[in-house]
Amino acid sequence: MKKHILLNSMLFAIQASLSVTFAVYILKLNVLPDSVNIICLICLGLAMISSAFLLLGKTKIKRIMCTFIAGILSIIMLIPIGLLMKTDHTLENLQGETTVYHTGYEILVRKGDFAEILNDISEYKFGIDTSYDKKSANEAIKNISEKLGGATLNYTEYSDSSSLWAALVETKVVDVVIIESTFYKMFEELYLTQGDNIENYVKKVENITVSINVEQPSEPTPDNTTQKLKDLNKRPFVLYVSGIDVSGKITMRSRSDVNILIVINPITKKMVLATVPRDTYVPFPGITNGARDKLTHAGVYGDNCSVSIATLEEYIYTGVKIDRWIRVNFTSVQRIVDALGGITVESKYNFTQSGHSFVKGKNFLNGSQALAFARNRKSFNEGDMQRGRNQLEVIKGIFNKAISPAILTAYSDILEEVMDCIQTNLSYEDITGLVKMQLSDGASWDIETASIYVNYKYDYCYSMPTYGKLCVGVMSETSRQEVLEKINNVIAGK
Repeated sequence: MKKHILLNSMLFAIQASLSVTFAVYILKLNVLPDSVNIICLICLGLAMISSAFLLLGKTKIKRIMCTFIAGILSIIMLIPIGLLMKTDHTLENLQGETTVYHTGYEILVRKGDFAEILNDISEYKFGIDTSYDKKSANEAIKNISEKLGGATLNYTEYSDSSSLWAALVETKVVDVVIIESTFYKMFEELYLTQGDNIENYVKKVENITVSINVEQPSEPTPDNTTQKLKDLNKRPFVLYVSGIDVSGKITMRSRSDVNILIVINPITKKMVLATVPRDTYVPFPGITNGARDKLTHAGVYGDNCSVSIATLEEYIYTGVKIDRWIRVNFTSVQRIVDALGGITVESKYNFTQSGHSFVKGKNFLNGSQALAFARNRKSFNEGDMQRGRNQLEVIKGIFNKAISPAILTAYSDILEEVMDCIQTNLSYEDITGLVKMQLSDGASWDIETASIYVNYKYDYCYSMPTYGKLCVGVMSETSRQEVLEKINNVIAGK
């Protein structure tokens, strides 16, 4: 008898503990509709009262029922509690405005040099560009020195990437250069535009990645404006999606090859997805002093998308305020789409990319296929502009799948994937508020797409000031105004 009472008391204590935990996470996350929250809390309370009543009962049947109910409810609650805890952990640990950035460097010698490994170049004269990011450049020098057993490197600092490149390839005053990976890709692109191959001039000895601390983003002063920005589910807002051209760490400094604005009006349930080609030729506020560069290169400068956002706000979507941003990379897209169980996109053309075939009309894609669909531009006469439209289709596909009932079966997998493969300044409250809004009304959305057109030409870029002209895009003012009108209409609730 005493053992049975002890067992019932233990099971009741477990039930009570799990019920309190369940209630705490329901209230903390606050993603369920209010009516559902209330029902859940009432049910938890009634279950507790029932178990307590049976626990105190004097008959054997009541004690058995107490054991059964407390045990079954405890087991049942473990599943939703696990999901709620996982959700809370993911949102709490989502990569936000980072204080650490990673920068990749390529160590290059001239083609034909006998050097194959790092030890072969310990006595070489090095060159490095320190104007772009001196802290990272110094860390790269330190890293290489340590790899060479603490050797003191003989190196020369250069004021821009063009001068650094010329010192290796043309004047040959240095034997090896340490060049940031993104700038290496710019030179690779330059040679391709000239019908040449960069490997005809240089070869890689090694590549390294360094990390540096950046200034901690300051906390905004609480005021009415800041408070309004937290209530994204109650007002129109603009979200910037930056897609960087690397895999791996989301905190790698890199070009922003995808630049999409998602303009959302939760009141009217209207949304416009706007894109602009990566090669759009614009100045970067606070960086280029009026000189122009490709929009994609803005991603290399500043921290937490700051330069890309400033450029979009001032020179492209003039007058539009970007409220929040999300940064994704190649790895992110593939993993998220796979976690969702695949997405459906609409293609305007039949084409192939990376071994995947796409047909005109609807296509159901897995992660690898979605990435290929979003990256192709050589199959289209409009090149990068059509690629931008395909990227909008992928965003639409992800959104439509995320608000469908199918999300329930993929929920746990998605939480696993998003924590370390996206970076965003969307807050915990932003995300839970938007999820609660969608779960509460279950509304369908009117999604429109818009694209800015460019006319291509060859010209010098700020990031490579003298070495050669790159293919850049001059915006069509007519298309820019048309996109601005669509954006402003959604913001105004029209």
